[in-house]
Amino acid sequence: MTAEPANSNTNVPPKTFAKVVELETKELYYSDKDERLVAKVVIDNNSDLKHSCQIVFRGYVRRQNDLVYEFLHEQAWVVAGQGETSHTVEVEAWLNRFPPSMEVMRGTFIEYSVRASIDPWFLNHHVEKIFFVRRTLKLKMPHIAAFETKQVVNECVGHGGLFHKNCTALNGYIQLEKGAYTWDDEIEFKWDLDCTQKLQQARVTLLKTMEFRSADPGHHMAIETIRQELVTEQKQIGNGKGHIRLKVPKNLHTSIEMSLWNVLAIKYFVLLQIKAQSASKWVDIYHPMILNSEHISHHEGEPDKRDRLHKRAVDENDDSEDDDDCDSEIDDLDEVTKQRDLDARSRGLYSIDIDGLRIVSDDGLHNAFCEVAFVVNSRDPRPLRSLRLMMIGEVRAGPSWYEFIRYKSIVTTDPRTLFSPGEHRVKIGLPFLDNQYDTHILPPSLGEDIKYTVKVTTSSWKINQLEGERDFQVTRWVDTWAREEFTAGFHEKLGKFGMTMTQRNFQKGKWIFATVYGPAKRVRMSLIQQRRLRQPGLKSDGSYCTERLVTSVESPENKDLWPEEWALHIPPHITPSIEVSYWNVVVISYALEVISYSEVDGHEHRHVIPVWIGCTDDKLGPPKEPMKREGDPGMEYVDPIEELPEFEVVKEGEIHDHPFWVQRLNDDTYNELPVNWQEYYNYPERKLDYDD
Repeated sequence: MTAEPANSNTNVPPKTFAKVVELETKELYYSDKDERLVAKVVIDNNSDLKHSCQIVFRGYVRRQNDLVYEFLHEQAWVVAGQGETSHTVEVEAWLNRFPPSMEVMRGTFIEYSVRASIDPWFLNHHVEKIFFVRRTLKLKMPHIAAFETKQVVNECVGHGGLFHKNCTALNGYIQLEKGAYTWDDEIEFKWDLDCTQKLQQARVTLLKTMEFRSADPGHHMAIETIRQELVTEQKQIGNGKGHIRLKVPKNLHTSIEMSLWNVLAIKYFVLLQIKAQSASKWVDIYHPMILNSEHISHHEGEPDKRDRLHKRAVDENDDSEDDDDCDSEIDDLDEVTKQRDLDARSRGLYSIDIDGLRIVSDDGLHNAFCEVAFVVNSRDPRPLRSLRLMMIGEVRAGPSWYEFIRYKSIVTTDPRTLFSPGEHRVKIGLPFLDNQYDTHILPPSLGEDIKYTVKVTTSSWKINQLEGERDFQVTRWVDTWAREEFTAGFHEKLGKFGMTMTQRNFQKGKWIFATVYGPAKRVRMSLIQQRRLRQPGLKSDGSYCTERLVTSVESPENKDLWPEEWALHIPPHITPSIEVSYWNVVVISYALEVISYSEVDGHEHRHVIPVWIGCTDDKLGPPKEPMKREGDPGMEYVDPIEELPEFEVVKEGEIHDHPFWVQRLNDDTYNELPVNWQEYYNYPERKLDYDD
């Protein structure tokens, strides 16, 4: 036991007074004009210290007053000095891919807001303001929707079963002057149909369909379809020819074929319903159309096949080659080639089967990519159609879960690129090389609490038919000297008991040093980890908080063997301290707990000192005195191989066990790869099963 230092003034930080007094942003953002989300924040700081303020732009789906899921959570920080200061924050956003602010269905809304907070997010001391996003659509020209559209009709009337027996054929075509309209435009819909039965009535409806994704952990593409009839006209017909005019209503949302995270898709159709004389049901014929933001003039004649016509409803600023949220077949293929390929697959003439999947990150996560092995089961060379990849990062915080990464990619070859029968491989880059996700602040993998998964399939995501799935690890690198206030020495005194530390920054795998003084008969030193996983809420974010003992050391009974400076070993594979993470997913903090038991009455004096654990050198060496684990002349350690269970049973001799009905996972340590991991993942010599 060392003597009390001469200077015993406690190192108590001064009280700070800083708050957000004003938060401003635009009330309405347009996808064709705005490329950034901008906010102005005014901070009043009445302390001598600088304070960082976090600004978060959020996009989410809410049902009444409950949050369904988030699809946007972009963060930015500003540092405020003394006094009242004003700051402007900008976040780059590709609004052409964002769903618009709207009521999807009764009581379910897509909404956007911006928050500003100086305190940690889990305290929920924030200022919030709602803003709106309006999505526009200006078709990229030349577009096929500017020309006349015609659809061949080959339907059956009144067969009433799966097989075409005793039915009447309905043949002909339906026609639109063009395929794209805007508000207040007049749609002239024509038809020319032949039928052996007499046709009595025709009904034409402007139909709007919305496909909305709801969050479901059992189905990553659970879709709800909403159908709405906007305008309907009906007339009596005496023959198979006719036309009806419809006026497009105002205040409709433009067509949306894809949106961020597949939140919403909006499509429009002109529905023709024909009633034959002897049939009890109407015959439904759908013709797609596009609702554009601007008027498109009708182009006479046939489109020039030499031009590369755009078929998907893309915006004029949208690069269709860089579309990771498209979930349909690529539309730029030749229609004959595409139909021939689909017919061949439907008849079972060939198939594309996923045979293997691995993630390669030799040079760090920023250069990671997926390598997918697939087999062409065919007699003839075949093209690759729509190999889909999805990378998901998800968090389970207590009973709730949510996704914080949802990246999609699709690979489709042109008709001239054919793959011979047999096995092939294709490389698909993950979105870290081009800084779509900041690898420096990604939350690390933590067992079943935080995990990253790559899924592949050749079917639509809506079918939920996965052909390959593999988890991959994300580790976190943290600077040991990231917290400047932890670099200085620390001293705390409680009555006659106290402790000092030369620094509070430490490197994992090394040692924590502290000097303890006072009339104590026993000393216990422990490293405590506190983990907070964010549970997103509509107005306030909750946190699933757990506190765990990482390692500890207890003094021997012989006081003569007590060291002048106590040393506590830090396990090498624990997660480092985390203060900032993508989407505020997790906060991990550590504290050194020192308990001194008085010689007089045995009551305890508890010191809880926050410490910072990083990955870089802490400029500290090993303990000066040797530490023994066994026998009375050494130190008695309680250094568990794995973390203690939450439901802890303590028996005699400080043996820690857990009840047989409690299942625990050691998710505090990284699941690091073996030293020869490259040999372990030798591919394709070693086939990788998904259960590896």
